[in-house]
Amino acid sequence: MGLNTWAQIALIIIAAAILVGLVVLIALAVGIYRQVRGLNERARPLLNQAEGVLNTVKETAVTVSERAEKVTAEVGQKAERVAVLSEQVAERVAQRVDTTSAIVQEAIASPAINLASLRVGIGKSLEVWQELSKPRGGNGK
Repeated sequence: MGLNTWAQIALIIIAAAILVGLVVLIALAVGIYRQVRGLNERARPLLNQAEGVLNTVKETAVTVSERAEKVTAEVGQKAERVAVLSEQVAERVAQRVDTTSAIVQEAIASPAINLASLRVGIGKSLEVWQELSKPRGGNGK
């Protein structure tokens, strides 16, 4: 998996966490609304107080919703920035790997090939010299 994939997964996880938080807040607001309504039906004299609490809950839900929207926007921007930075880091790493590979090839591989070639050449010349140094039977030496 590349860095872009991890950044997308992180963005999805963050968005899911925000969505779950928003659902929990909405569920809490709905639960509070139902309880206030039940109290209103049971105790009519407390209706004015219950309406004040309900208005407060609605304002809180709106405030929380507005804050959640702001946080979602900020998280989206930050996740996008992380994705851009991750891509830049990946490009730098790839460039450094290419540079290192070229240096290794130039500094190690080429001399190693030259030494191997020299060793093979010396070995072959020793074989030829030994073959020419052997005494021969018959009319020759």
